[in-house]
Amino acid sequence: MKNRSQNPCYHLQAILAFCNLMINNAKHFPPTLESVTAYDEQISEHVKVRVYQPCDPASRAKALALCLFIHGGGWVTGSLDTEDHFCRDICGRGVMVVVSMLYRKFPAVRFPQNTEDCVEGVLWADKHATTLGADPTRFLMMGGSAGGGLAVSTTHFLIEFHPTVPPLAGLLPINSAHIHPEGCPKGYKHLYTAYADNAGPIPFVTDEMSRGVFHIMDGEPPYDDVRKHWVPVSMGVEGVRGFPRTWLLNSGKECFRDDGRVLEALLEESGVPVKRELVEGLPHYCFAFPLGGNVVQDFRARVLGGVKWCLEG
Repeated sequence: MKNRSQNPCYHLQAILAFCNLMINNAKHFPPTLESVTAYDEQISEHVKVRVYQPCDPASRAKALALCLFIHGGGWVTGSLDTEDHFCRDICGRGVMVVVSMLYRKFPAVRFPQNTEDCVEGVLWADKHATTLGADPTRFLMMGGSAGGGLAVSTTHFLIEFHPTVPPLAGLLPINSAHIHPEGCPKGYKHLYTAYADNAGPIPFVTDEMSRGVFHIMDGEPPYDDVRKHWVPVSMGVEGVRGFPRTWLLNSGKECFRDDGRVLEALLEESGVPVKRELVEGLPHYCFAFPLGGNVVQDFRARVLGGVKWCLEG
């Protein structure tokens, strides 16, 4: 029997199911502030962005910080709509411009074309900072899950290959997938136990699913001198050299938990200010689901605290 994952129709159905799930989940979240405007712009053949701006005249009187946001979806799905609610929330409550970037995904591309798309979005935002009402010296890079992995690799690409772009003020990877389970740098493997600790049918994203997307994206080690840039944390301290202040968030019950732990250790060794928060007992991307209690509110308060911490540097 043919593998369903190789069937284009099955692939499209899975993409639509994920996007609809994320969009419908947001209907159960607290309402966002109304004082936010948003518009879409196709900035190139392959890259589209959604720009969120506070519409309060007082907040628009000066250049604002700008958050470059990269959505999740395992590098195979997700859209500008799947985390629209979150982007509106951090734009309004954080009083900053947000540029959410839509990048190409599998099967259209593999690594590093998706990273290159995100770099293109950053270059566009830098070029149009004045029009956007943003301060190019206060750009933040943020992403969740696979988008967090792209936030890490995009930051590395900017430093290595686009040195004329002003340095980022901060990096905020959330539940970020940026290490293949066999690609942890030497000397840090004792910190990397989450794939074993959280193996099996844990909620939402399993270790098997993670390995699978790395495989189809051609992101498995070993890495040569070109491919190592696609997953810069695999390079050790060399891969994070020059990184900005970094705020990390991980959940305790996710296989990516120690992706953050290793990145934190590398940044500390390289002298980069870093702060990591760990939410114990909850699964990957728990804030995207209408769970009981104050999970969503707590997550968003943590993110805004991380934004403030990065901009204080």
